[in-house]
Amino acid sequence: MTGASQGLGVLGTGAAGDWLETPEAAMVSKPILLFGTLLALHPRPRETDRQEPAMPFKMVPERDRKLNRLVKGGMTRELRRGQSLYSAGDFGGEAYMVMSGLLRLTVVHGTGPERIVDLAGPMELAGEEGLVPGASRRTGARAARAGRVVVLEGEAVSQALRTAPKTFHLFLQGKEESLALARIPGIPRSSGGARSRLAAVLLHLSGRFGQKKGRGLRIAIRVTHQDLADLSGSHRSTVTTLLNDWIYTGVLGGRSGDLWILRPQALAAHSRGIEPPAGTVEVVLR
Repeated sequence: MTGASQGLGVLGTGAAGDWLETPEAAMVSKPILLFGTLLALHPRPRETDRQEPAMPFKMVPERDRKLNRLVKGGMTRELRRGQSLYSAGDFGGEAYMVMSGLLRLTVVHGTGPERIVDLAGPMELAGEEGLVPGASRRTGARAARAGRVVVLEGEAVSQALRTAPKTFHLFLQGKEESLALARIPGIPRSSGGARSRLAAVLLHLSGRFGQKKGRGLRIAIRVTHQDLADLSGSHRSTVTTLLNDWIYTGVLGGRSGDLWILRPQALAAHSRGIEPPAGTVEVVLR
């Protein structure tokens, strides 16, 4: 099952035709089509190679040795909080490996404000348009907090991926998952509205950044209510109300500014537009 189809299954929206296409999803899909044309270069990976979760591509040095060699030799760039790394429409032949901090990937429609369509955290690749000669940036990237990225030559990254089939397929699966995230704001109201969309975003983030600790799953990046509002296509006030409701009912926990998922099954039910029965006994993460 690919990343995109996994995302559809988690969200419980049924057939792909039930999705509403969003401008952000259209932007993300174009690079996927470009990379998808390279699939014929490699045989499909063995089933044993495809058991890892299909989330946005995160480099594992022990697994992705060729890419890791590029990262070790790349130029490091420090980013201040709020500093722009690149803007939508820019041309550039570089990609970026996030080493620390957090990037917000944004789009702007007309004269409106920036809207966050994805995040890039430690060991995740950003600016993949740089792998395609002549391609322009589909999103902008701005530092959500101070951090460090490694600048990679796009052609070299493309070559490393072409000669490492397993890494390449995981990269493509990650792009599919990013497309699924970009489609979350288009979930129909009949499927649960803002509650369903926010639950889906939290499950997505927990899959990428979750750390199992004690009786919960800690989302190891600090996101703002506005970040969650943009990603879920909701109002900030609605996100605040839903988070408070879930903390009150024990679905989530908030500790020292961190967000914890304490009842993942209940959150998954919300993502499908189903209200979990009150008092349901659930085995929490340990």
